[in-house]
Amino acid sequence: MMNTTTNKVLEKLVNAGALERIAKDLKLDKVPTIVYDGEGDYVMAASGQVWARGNLFHETVTKTESDYVIHVNTKALADTQRQYCMLTLNPQIMTDITLILLKHECRHIWQYQNQFTVGDVREKFSFRLEAHGDSKVERDANEYAVQKSKGRRYILALHAKMLQEKNPFSFGPSTEEIHLNHEVMRAYFPIAHYIINKLTGGKKYV
Repeated sequence: MMNTTTNKVLEKLVNAGALERIAKDLKLDKVPTIVYDGEGDYVMAASGQVWARGNLFHETVTKTESDYVIHVNTKALADTQRQYCMLTLNPQIMTDITLILLKHECRHIWQYQNQFTVGDVREKFSFRLEAHGDSKVERDANEYAVQKSKGRRYILALHAKMLQEKNPFSFGPSTEEIHLNHEVMRAYFPIAHYIINKLTGGKKYV
């Protein structure tokens, strides 16, 4: 059932032309449409069609097409924005993380449009346990979002990339996660910048 609830931060970015600029940078055939679904195990998700041929055990991708639609889970997006805001006490970070997510999903649309996975062999039954971000398409989308972000958004994009590629079975935060948490706070929260500099002797990890 479609949810008509929108997200004010996302709507502001769209109205300011963010989607058009990203689409132009990626040379997309169409500017994506935002659809608010409200439910699902995702924050944002680009949809598309995949054709494949194979047998009972594996298949090879033969063609892909984009729907030029980005589905948004309104609650999950608001939760993500809120978590980053609570980490830094800086509401600007809600806009920045939303923009990074848009870049990530637009790259998925580019992948569908440009046959990025054609020729890939996929196992129909796999028991390997890996992070969502370990896949070819996710690594590419993460790298695009990082490369197209500057200043403190670059640090934030690295943080988002790290969380997606994190081993889901790890216990507690990794050293990388702790360091990137510090860098995000240093970039977005001036008082934390001063405290972390004192604790780390000014050492930076990004």
